[in-house]
Amino acid sequence: MGRPIRATADVLINSGAAAAGWTASGTGASQTTGSITLIDGTIGTRVKATSGSGQNLFLAYAAGNVWATKKGLFIRIYLDAPDTNDPATIYSGFIRIRDAATTHQWGAIIAMRPGWNEFRLGRNKFAVAAGTPVWDTTTWNDIIIKVDAVTSTTLSIYVDNLAYAGYSRPQIAIMFDDGYDSVIDTAMPYMAARGIPGSVGVISGSVGAANFMTLAELTTLHAAGWSMVGHTRDHTAVSGSPSRWLQDASQATCQEQIEASRDYLKDNGFTRDSEHLIFCSPYGEWSANYKAAADAAGILMFRVLTAASSTAPESCSFVDAYPNARYVPCVSTIRTWSVAQIKAYIDAAIGSGTSIIVLFHKVVAGAAANIEYETASFKEVIDHCYRKKAQADFVNLTEWRKRVLAPTE
Repeated sequence: MGRPIRATADVLINSGAAAAGWTASGTGASQTTGSITLIDGTIGTRVKATSGSGQNLFLAYAAGNVWATKKGLFIRIYLDAPDTNDPATIYSGFIRIRDAATTHQWGAIIAMRPGWNEFRLGRNKFAVAAGTPVWDTTTWNDIIIKVDAVTSTTLSIYVDNLAYAGYSRPQIAIMFDDGYDSVIDTAMPYMAARGIPGSVGVISGSVGAANFMTLAELTTLHAAGWSMVGHTRDHTAVSGSPSRWLQDASQATCQEQIEASRDYLKDNGFTRDSEHLIFCSPYGEWSANYKAAADAAGILMFRVLTAASSTAPESCSFVDAYPNARYVPCVSTIRTWSVAQIKAYIDAAIGSGTSIIVLFHKVVAGAAANIEYETASFKEVIDHCYRKKAQADFVNLTEWRKRVLAPTE
C-alpha cells in the first residue's frame, strides 16, 4: 500500500530523475544510487546515503528550485538500519528547509523505523531553526534530512520524491472504542443531526452484553454510514499486566484476538471498503508479535495510541508523520479533558492541513470513569466540528483510510 503522488505538478524533487542533486555529508558519509522496492511495490532507482559508523548522516538537496510551503510537504524515506522489532526503538532526526542564503530556516523533528516511512508535514510540525522565516512568504530553496547517530551503527537512507502534501484538506474521524450502548443512544443521534458519521472499534465477544450494543444496533449504525472495525475479541488481560496484555503476549495470542474480531465483522456483513481489515489495539499497544500477527491477518491499517500533551496540541502525532505507513496514531480523550483541549487538537489539525483521529469510549451524564466523557461536553465538541465542516471533512474510519493513506490495493 502507499499514497500515490497525485499530479506531476505536486512533485518538487523527483528523486529518481534528480539523484545527482542530493549531497550526503557527515564523518565517513558516502553517497550512491541504488535499486529499491518502493512503497507501491515497484522497483525504482533512488539516491542512497550511508553514514560512517556511529556518525550523524546528513542528506541535502539544493539545486536552485524553489517552492511555497502553504500546503505542507510530503516525503518518503527508506531507513536501512538494524530492526529490533521493539516499538520503543525509533531512529530520530530532522527535516529542515532553508532559503537560498540559509539565513531563515524551519525544522521538523522526525522519528523513523526501519523500512519505508512517510511524512506529511504541515506547518504545525515545523519550528523556527534560524533567522525569522515567514511561512507564507519566505522562498524556500533547499532541504536537509538528518538521521541521528547510533553508537557503532551504520545507517543508510533512500529518499523518494518530495512533493506538496498529498491530500491537503484535513480529514477528521470521530470514533468510539469498545462498542458501548451510549454510542447509539447518545452520540449517534447528535452526530447524525449534524451530518457527522462515526466509527466503532468492536469487541466482538462483548456484542450484546450488558451496557454494550447489540448486533442489530451495530447494523443500524453501519446502515447510517458508520464504520465497524476490529478491537479484539475479549479486551481482557490474558498475559502480562492489564495495561500491556497483548504487547506482552505471543504472536499466536495476538493473532487469535485480531482474527476473531476480523472474522466476526466479516461474518456479519461489516466489510464495506475493507473495514474488517482495520484493527484498533486496546490501550494502543503494539509490539513485534502484534505486528507479525497483524501482517498474518491481512490488516491494512493498525490504529495505535500515542502519548499526547493535553496542553500542547501541536506536539500531538497528527497523521502527517508515522512509521511504516500502516501504524496510525490517534488522540484518545479521557474524562478530565476539557472541551477546549479537544477543540485545540481539532483546530491544530485543520490549521496545519493535517488529519487526525479523535477517540472516545462512553458518552454519559455524570461521567466518573476515565473512559467516560460528559454528554454535555461531548455535544460541545460535536457542535465545534459542525462549525468546522467548511474547513475539514468529517468522515468514518474507512473513508479516512482511503483519503489519508490512499492505498493502491
